Amino acid sequence: MTKLEVDKESKTIKAELELKGEKEGIRIMLTNYRLIQEAGENPVVEFGVIEASREWLDVLLKTLVKTSVIPERLEVKNQLHQAVVRAIL
Repeated sequence: MTKLEVDKESKTIKAELELKGEKEGIRIMLTNYRLIQEAGENPVVEFGVIEASREWLDVLLKTLVKTSVIPERLEVKNQLHQAVVRAIL
C-alpha cells in the first residue's frame, strides 16, 4: 500500500497499491461505509460499496463480497482495535 486516505465526512476510504506484475498502481475505494455503535455492544463496521481501478480486481472483490468470503459487516471485538477504528473512521 502506497497511500491511504480516509474521509470521515464523505465516508470514503481510498487506497493505492502497487502489486507485483502490475505496471501501474491500483486504486481501491470504499464508499458509504458506516461505523455502528450501539450501547453495550461492540462496534460494527459496514463496508459499503467497494470498487477497484482494474476490472479483474473489481470483479474479484465484488464476487468475494457477494459470496461472503469478504464480509459486508465486521464486528470489532478487540479493545485496541476498537480504539483505532473509532479514531480512523
